[in-house]
Amino acid sequence: MDKHIYDEKNGLGYTLYGDYYLPDMELPEDEEAHYGKYEVLRKTYLKEQGKPYYQMLMLQGKLNKHLNRVDRKAHEWMEILVAQIAEKQGVTEQFKA
Repeated sequence: MDKHIYDEKNGLGYTLYGDYYLPDMELPEDEEAHYGKYEVLRKTYLKEQGKPYYQMLMLQGKLNKHLNRVDRKAHEWMEILVAQIAEKQGVTEQFKA
């Protein structure tokens, strides 16, 4: 038996593992994950509550990009909210020290 075969019908290559030929498939490349606080929270939420969306993002290689964007946006909103609260409460540099 050949170790590698190619099926012209579907355009996939197969590799022999034990007694079975398994397709040679790879997930698409994704950007590196940074694993910030909001990334971890979003990933946990998607895994528990939004499984189809989580699986789609993972299979398309867009999960880390999505999580990085969520983390970045959450940090931007936190900066805006903290600045607004500080302004409303009258917090100045004098009080911070």
